[in-house]
Amino acid sequence: MLEQFEKTWPEGFYNTISSKVKTMATTTKSIKIGDSKMYDLNVIYSRTIALFSSDRDVDMKDVLAYELAPVPTAMFTEDGMRICKAKSTLKKSLQVEVSRRNAGDADVTVIDGSALLWTIHWPADGTVADFIDNVKTRLISYLSESDVYLIFDRYYDYSIKSVTRDVRENRKHHLLLSTKPTAQKVVLSSIENKKQLNLLLFKELTEDRLFHLRGTNKHKLVVTGEDSCPIEIRMEERRSRYELENQNGRS
Repeated sequence: MLEQFEKTWPEGFYNTISSKVKTMATTTKSIKIGDSKMYDLNVIYSRTIALFSSDRDVDMKDVLAYELAPVPTAMFTEDGMRICKAKSTLKKSLQVEVSRRNAGDADVTVIDGSALLWTIHWPADGTVADFIDNVKTRLISYLSESDVYLIFDRYYDYSIKSVTRDVRENRKHHLLLSTKPTAQKVVLSSIENKKQLNLLLFKELTEDRLFHLRGTNKHKLVVTGEDSCPIEIRMEERRSRYELENQNGRS
């Protein structure tokens, strides 16, 4: 190519030197798996970081808008430092609807206790006890189909979720079974409120004998609360599941 360029001198000295565009597919080392070429994404990510460190004008949003983003952008706020509530966007993207008819019967149902509370009917004119009764009714419907493992959050100081919880912290209330709760969002958006509600729920679910007889005659209920050791209930029998004990817990 250089020889051809020299032949145009002196008239063509200032002409543009044309060259064939080299794409990633022709220049990057890859491993062929089946009909596809696989590339080292760690190298690509490292080079992207190097670009950010240079003086070149690189738009972070453009880079992270594609599948090679090192982290899902919906999990972080604009400053890129803390988890934000927009993670629900990621959950919806990952959600897959499966027909119950095609899914078959479940052997075990695992329930996130905090998520469950948002789906239970909130008694506007009732008490905390009424809300707990609604939770029991929902659990009985699950227990008619399979064993149920219900897991409530445990809250620790300085956990990875602390910043998010501080942002959404709301008014605190003193909750008893006889308390008439305010709006659902006010109660469930406060850590202190949820701690109290979780304790009341755990106590009722593990000590209500009538609930045990009605709900666990076919399948067992295993509840994990503030304590690291889950409690299993089956009819009249209640026992600690030490083999499932988790010292680290959830944050």
